[in-house]
Amino acid sequence: MKRSLIVMVACLVAGSAFADVTLTNKDSSSHDITIKCGSGSTTQTSIGSNVTRSIGNGPCTVTVKDNGSTYSAQDGDKIVIKTGN
Repeated sequence: MKRSLIVMVACLVAGSAFADVTLTNKDSSSHDITIKCGSGSTTQTSIGSNVTRSIGNGPCTVTVKDNGSTYSAQDGDKIVIKTGN
């Protein structure tokens, strides 16, 4: 019993260490964005209205091209775009 509890806790901790950053656009418009996660390259893409997606392992930086708003997040964090900001 004690051993299975330790394994379960270890799995929970390991699982949370690899949680992706989530990006949600709650705005009624789509937005062109740039995404940079970890030491990877910068990706230029867009996110549609009312869309949620995983963008990768943190730390991540997302920039909304329309207005230059920048968001930063760590593993497991959620970034939300509201009314273009």
